[in-house]
Amino acid sequence: MGIVLLFALVALIVWLNSRERPSPQRDQDLYHHWHAMHEMCRTTPGAAVVQVSNAYQRAQRGTKAIVVWTATGYQQDAWFAGSHPMPGSFLLVRGRIGWGPHNGNPEVLYVEPHEVLYRLPPDTGRAYERHHRRVMAGLVR
Repeated sequence: MGIVLLFALVALIVWLNSRERPSPQRDQDLYHHWHAMHEMCRTTPGAAVVQVSNAYQRAQRGTKAIVVWTATGYQQDAWFAGSHPMPGSFLLVRGRIGWGPHNGNPEVLYVEPHEVLYRLPPDTGRAYERHHRRVMAGLVR
């Protein structure tokens, strides 16, 4: 029993050490991209930032997803025509609201490929927080 426990502990340590660690440079880059995306949002009429909460159906012609409007926390069904956003990703989008024949929902957000104006990966929020803590601690500018 002790050997199995020791083996499991060693395997856990190896796994934890092999995971990709966040890079301070990547954190800083995503921090600046986050600010750039929000500045673009402020200066682009009709644009808003959403986070893809769940991509529940991926098809050749696009993706059905649930998005969360970051300004309000409102969740909404969305159809991304011709694109496949990753769950957790942050997007600056324009789009239109319309009826969803697949679910009978009258308030589906429809986003065409050219209406995704900015795209950030799912780990952006955590990277932003890590870099922000470094800035507040005076470790970086």
